[in-house]
Amino acid sequence: AGALMSPQILERSGIGQATRLRPFGIEPIHDSRGVGEHMFEHRLLMTQYEVDSPHTDNHELRGLRLVKNAARYFLGGGGKMSAGYGTVAAFAKVLPESPTADIEIIYTPLVVMPDAQGRLRPDQVPSIQIFGYPLRSRSEGHIHISGPGLAAPADLRANYLTDAYDQRVTIAMFRYIREWMEQGALASIAPRERELTASLHTDEEILAAFRSNGQAGYHA
Repeated sequence: AGALMSPQILERSGIGQATRLRPFGIEPIHDSRGVGEHMFEHRLLMTQYEVDSPHTDNHELRGLRLVKNAARYFLGGGGKMSAGYGTVAAFAKVLPESPTADIEIIYTPLVVMPDAQGRLRPDQVPSIQIFGYPLRSRSEGHIHISGPGLAAPADLRANYLTDAYDQRVTIAMFRYIREWMEQGALASIAPRERELTASLHTDEEILAAFRSNGQAGYHA
């Protein structure tokens, strides 16, 4: 059932915090204070760059090229559609006191954008996407049931970036990625950072963007 469903199964079975279960008419069979607590989740923010190089996958997944790549995958299991989401990954250390790598960075040569109907489509121009997240987040959340029935949504609180360490490593990571993309080795593709991140400069702006425009890493 995984990290998200297991606590809910336990609580509906009577195993969990008695004070949470009784209001839902669930008689506790074991008062376990830790069920649903101590949840850690990664927070990430997508950074997109337009590039001069045509070596991205956007054009390969549109029009006739999409038909070609779909056929190639169907017939032989290869080609662009057999690739994983992140084709390049790196581990790096961004805080001086960290003894080992404290972030992971993932790059993909495919960017999808919503069309007028809200459907996701490959970007019309060459572009890439890169993001990262702290390896060992410390902000602690929880997940519990919100009612006795299976249809009741989970009471989930990730509490992203509430820990000071998470804030520091996230800010340093964002600046590291931007510096990475400005290296001379990438000058030939002339990466140009897009909004929603190009105008972020202060620590406060970076954290606010991660909170408002970021997403879960789905690693809880």
